[in-house]
Amino acid sequence: MKGNKRPPIQFNDEQLLLQASNVADIYHQLALDLFDNVVERVTERGTVYLDKQPYIWQLEKMQQMHMLNEENLKLISERSGVAEEQLRHIVENEGLKLYTDTKQQLMEDLGRGSLGGNNYIQEILADYANQAVDELHNLINTTLPKAVIGAYQGIVEQSVARVVTGLSTADKAVSDTVMKWQEKGFQGFKDSAGRNWKIDNYARTVIKTTTYRTFREMRTRPAEELGIDTFYFSRRHQLVSHVLLYNIILSQLDTLEQSMESIFLLCPTMDTVVQKVAWVLTAVTC
Repeated sequence: MKGNKRPPIQFNDEQLLLQASNVADIYHQLALDLFDNVVERVTERGTVYLDKQPYIWQLEKMQQMHMLNEENLKLISERSGVAEEQLRHIVENEGLKLYTDTKQQLMEDLGRGSLGGNNYIQEILADYANQAVDELHNLINTTLPKAVIGAYQGIVEQSVARVVTGLSTADKAVSDTVMKWQEKGFQGFKDSAGRNWKIDNYARTVIKTTTYRTFREMRTRPAEELGIDTFYFSRRHQLVSHVLLYNIILSQLDTLEQSMESIFLLCPTMDTVVQKVAWVLTAVTC
């Protein structure tokens, strides 16, 4: 009966992107905490002083490197485990819910039968999650520890060099060098354009790109499976037809996805821009 027809589903894409951003924030905070560990080790008072015996001070700091690495690995393991679990939840659980709700509403509108199985959708989403988690795991658990130790060594060696050459006092040498490395961040790799990527920024890019891909696929796949090329959506109680516009968008989705990935690569922290673009895609495809 018409009176029993459920209202259109409200797809909160901003909430989905917010969840993804929260996961990315875990990696960002991890990078900050790791750098704090580095600074704490460098500035910790030992048996000798940098200004009096710089080379002995350097040797002492280098001997502490293995303890710093053990601390870092423990912290990385704890944080990355939480982040990976949350990312899987967003992709696999929220993605499946998005697909199921979309298809259910379309089938009700068309007066068709049961929803049917969705095991293959679960496999697709699991594959998306696995790809992202594998990339992040390698980045965070392998590349990041090396980058942290590299920063520690760099701060120690450059501080000694500034003191030995008379460029700075001991305190100023350490302070200036720490600030320099803090601005640089933990570098992950250099892309084809020659840009150096901070590890936490690249992690954010991977997470947001995966979330957008999930959102896009689970919104459009039900329509493709049902052979639908026309959508209507209700906003402020007005039905608006997007027949021609949807056909154009549907034919250009791959191009749009590539464009979005380029935006993420160039501007990994532009949350507001990403949300607005995702909202536009939602409006024209729902």
